[in-house]
Amino acid sequence: MQEISNPRTASEWLIALRECPDDDVLIERFNVWLAASDENVREWDELLHLRDLLDARGAARAELESPMPQPVLRGRKGLVWGAAAAALCLLVFVGQGLFPGLTADYAAPGSELRRIGLEDGSEIVLAPGAAIDVAFSGARREVTLLAGRAFFEVAPDKQRPFTVRSEGMEAVVVGTAFEIRGDGGRNSVAVQHGVVRAGRDAVSETLRAGDMLAFSADGKALRSKRMPERIALWRNHRLLAAQDRFSDVVEEIDAFLPGLVIVTDERLGRQTVTGAFRLDDPEAALDALSLSHGARIRRFSPWITLISGE
Repeated sequence: MQEISNPRTASEWLIALRECPDDDVLIERFNVWLAASDENVREWDELLHLRDLLDARGAARAELESPMPQPVLRGRKGLVWGAAAAALCLLVFVGQGLFPGLTADYAAPGSELRRIGLEDGSEIVLAPGAAIDVAFSGARREVTLLAGRAFFEVAPDKQRPFTVRSEGMEAVVVGTAFEIRGDGGRNSVAVQHGVVRAGRDAVSETLRAGDMLAFSADGKALRSKRMPERIALWRNHRLLAAQDRFSDVVEEIDAFLPGLVIVTDERLGRQTVTGAFRLDDPEAALDALSLSHGARIRRFSPWITLISGE
């Protein structure tokens, strides 16, 4: 990592202190910067708060608790920066969705869509961060969604049903178009046209155009209706929100950004959003969303963005 000789922001100070944890002069300079304004304190606190947010996202706690050099920082608050540095590095890595793609048959790392044509004529569109394994034989067509979400346009073949599995959920079709999402035990399937037989554990449902079946992390099922034309609009870099939670809309936009976006204000996250956004310019979409709700965006680097209420 390149040494920063004249840090000016919280993220630059974090990097500088990580590089030179025993530099007493640097630590004194940091304390002067920290005490200079409430704004500096607020920036530093938000950066440290990433540790707690990382825990909330279910990241590996062991990464945060690994031994790291920690200087004693004096000033207006007793601050421990070592864990935040670990969180910063881990967030960048996790945020790019690289883990599943290392062993998957197909993956869409980074912030780009990936379109895949299968040997039977079926087509799959992977959303950014998605990964799948494919297993075809003379009697079966099986796909496992390892991470993220994907849209399937399945070629009809009554002799070989098409099966998609995602974290315990299974969807079986002959020929149809549908979207499947998987996210840490939560998963869902939404049908654009055709018929899908989907289920998890003891639940099994027949879904038709506009039907959506979602499972929570504890296995509870919720069936709902959606407009078929709104299903998987991300394939065309579009997002339509209709009374959706602010945090959910941010998550949709975040998938098309290279780093990680976190809403730090719970009340802001629960606000509802109605509007249309272009995902081919996710930075502009995020700015427009935040502006419409009086939210504040703080970009600590190209990899980490925090959104809070004013």
